[in-house]
Order: sequence, then C-alpha cells, then structure tokens
Amino acid sequence: MEKLKVCIPTKDEKTIYKGHMGDADLFMIYEWDGKNHRLVEKKKNIPFEEKKHGGQKKMQHILSIVGECEVFVGGVLSPNFLNLRDKTRIQPVVSKIEDIERTFEALNENVETVEELTRKRKNGEHPRVIPQISEDETRLLS
Repeated sequence: MEKLKVCIPTKDEKTIYKGHMGDADLFMIYEWDGKNHRLVEKKKNIPFEEKKHGGQKKMQHILSIVGECEVFVGGVLSPNFLNLRDKTRIQPVVSKIEDIERTFEALNENVETVEELTRKRKNGEHPRVIPQISEDETRLLS
C-alpha cells in the first residue's frame, strides 16, 4: 500500500476531538502505510465563523488548512463528513476510539477497506460509505 496522509482533529495531541472538526484546536497530519504511522505535521486551526451549521465555506476553510490528505478521521459523523464523502477525494472515517494510537491500531486492522475506498476516490468515484471504527467492530455507514 502506498502511504496515505491522514488528518486527525485534536485539542490535546493524544485524543481525537469529539466535536465538529472545525472546532478542533489542531489538525495532526500523519503518513500511514497500513502498518505504521508517523506524525509529519501539526496545523493550528484558524477559527472561521459561519452561521449555517455544516456549511461549505467552513469545510473549504478547513481543507485549505490541512492541505492534501487522503483520509480524515473524526470523532462524530457531522454534516461536513457527509460533504467530504460526497464532494471530495478525501475518505472520511469516524472513530469511536478517542485515543489516536489505538485508532491507528484499528485502522491497521481495516487497511483493506480504507485502501479500497481511497483508491476509488483517486479514480474519481465517490463511494457513499464512511467506515466507523470502534474497539470491537467496524461498520460501513451510508
């Protein structure tokens, strides 16, 4: 598997932020090859006020901060996760696991699913599924 860039929103650099991605303090950018991951960059969130919850402008603002990531792991299935799924080449993943290190362990166990979905996105497809990982199972949300 080629290395993928994975973005994870956080407030403390150890756990995934469980609110809306635009409210996180930091975006941690990792390189992940399906077995190992390494932090390559920390990007500070710049607040952006938008009256409409889940608005396109806020999503575009966040994407301009995080740059070219193939996977975005968040703690909740927000309206902008649905926008990512439907309108971008970024594969959203919902993690019910707060700890970032344990989240990567679960991603390693689901590497085939994530790799297939990101490959389809690179080819211009928009699979209507979002993997949700937890300590004991992975579900595909649509």
